[in-house]
Amino acid sequence: ARGSNASEGLWMASPEGTRLQNARRVFLFESAYDAMAFYQMLTGKDSNLDAKDKKELAHGVFASTGGNPSARQLEGLMRTAKDATFHIGFDMDEAGKKFAEQFKALAERENIPSDRIVREEPSEGYKDFNDELLGHKVSAGVDLDADGNVEVNESEEKEYHRHR
Repeated sequence: ARGSNASEGLWMASPEGTRLQNARRVFLFESAYDAMAFYQMLTGKDSNLDAKDKKELAHGVFASTGGNPSARQLEGLMRTAKDATFHIGFDMDEAGKKFAEQFKALAERENIPSDRIVREEPSEGYKDFNDELLGHKVSAGVDLDADGNVEVNESEEKEYHRHR
């Protein structure tokens, strides 16, 4: 975004408004879409999390590097949330694996114990959490022509009858 500092800044959100310095859990992704997809899958009706775990998740801080993470982005995140557990949700491609290793190396320099770094991975066959969420999408709609079938895009219906 114009006027922002991409080398140090991060997109961040917390469903319960938790401040980064108070976060017990920080979830880090390349994309804000992946962060939102991860949260949506873990808090949705098909989630295996119980109510207590969902509430704890809502108190986490979700961050995105906006692509390639810089050392300054990661160091700033670690120094501000120095007592948090870091959940790394970078993509499963070669670049994402490299970013995860970069994070671990910087965390070691910042004296963050390795047991406070968790690698979050989408289900097998998916590159990232947004792809996984889209892969599990359930179609919903309205049967405009009352033929008993709801297509993903109701405009695919062949006939549409109007009654006066």
